[in-house]
Amino acid sequence: MDKKIIIVGKRSNLSNSIKKYISDATVLSTKQIKKLEEILIKNEKSTIIYNTACKSTLINQKIDPELFSYYSFGNLSEFIKICLKNETKVEKIIYTSTSALYGNNKFSNEDSPCKIYNLYASLKFSSELLLKKYILPSKIKLIITRLFNMYGGDDQFSIISKIGNAIQQNQRLPINNYGKSIRDFISINDVTEIYKLLIFKDFDGIINISSGKGYSISRIIKIAEDIFQKKLDIKHMKFDEIKVSIGSNEKLRKILNYTEFESICEYYRKHSMITGNMMPK
Repeated sequence: MDKKIIIVGKRSNLSNSIKKYISDATVLSTKQIKKLEEILIKNEKSTIIYNTACKSTLINQKIDPELFSYYSFGNLSEFIKICLKNETKVEKIIYTSTSALYGNNKFSNEDSPCKIYNLYASLKFSSELLLKKYILPSKIKLIITRLFNMYGGDDQFSIISKIGNAIQQNQRLPINNYGKSIRDFISINDVTEIYKLLIFKDFDGIINISSGKGYSISRIIKIAEDIFQKKLDIKHMKFDEIKVSIGSNEKLRKILNYTEFESICEYYRKHSMITGNMMPK
């Protein structure tokens, strides 16, 4: 590989997945952000993937507001400062944002208005604005990926993995609003392939990373139960949440010609084979 690939966000599931496919990529934690300048100076051109944000565990905790603010924007501000100082060394920044910016939307495209309903979405939106303000006037290309509900890899967070794990381990799982909410799910394998294409594609701007299909949580549960041949022990909860979030991937298909996506059924079948719960023929 001719160009240097740097990934910021060491704990990120996506960072670890990309690193497996691009073995010579350098992965830095946000605590190591000052080392970024040393790496940039040593290389001709670099593409940087920024996969970090405010720690999700901090959002619902009572912590010092100054510390919270630093976790939210301090690292990103330092990152932007280093990139601008070494502008000739940075070819492209790929910033991982979120579909949460769209709020309730049955088919959101990149031009859909942002509807901020929670703190996490507001932090991501503000981060996008910060990057646009300082990076767009420079010679550095900026790609903002609005990532929909990713599952797979080292994931322990998505509802996809939680359902599969709960069924296999005979654990009770809280499900909000009888599983009526609808989401657009995309495999980490697809996301990783898309990022690899974005690294080399002459493109900048905002792009949705989505499957373009919506699944209700109750439908996901039924798929998993059929494949594992076990019922999920459900604890029903009422929760104020986004009802529908499905992304248009027309731009993704057109620019990257990426049209084939791993299905949730494939994921559960592979998982059942690994764990010995084979689906009958």
